[in-house]
Amino acid sequence: MHEQCRCHAASHWHKEAVEDATNFLKSKPVDVLLITGHQKLVEENRKVIASIITVITFCGAHVLALRGKDQHEGVFQDLINFRIEAEDEHLAVHTEVAKQNAT
Repeated sequence: MHEQCRCHAASHWHKEAVEDATNFLKSKPVDVLLITGHQKLVEENRKVIASIITVITFCGAHVLALRGKDQHEGVFQDLINFRIEAEDEHLAVHTEVAKQNAT
């Protein structure tokens, strides 16, 4: 029996299982990973909302209408596009990735 244990311990399968178990014990718990992912999403959304609120505040301070005659024209949309051209990365990613009703 002792010889069989040595053969098993030297096998490819056993070595992979030991490595997988070690990596599993070193990894972060799933709940911590989920919370971290949620926190990153919240932070990104806050940055996008801050950019949009800045545009709305600017329009309000200068008594500018937010929308034009068409859905994709108006001061608000022009200012959003201006911020994207001025390298507001968070807003640019949001307009590319977000659903159509969230842009």
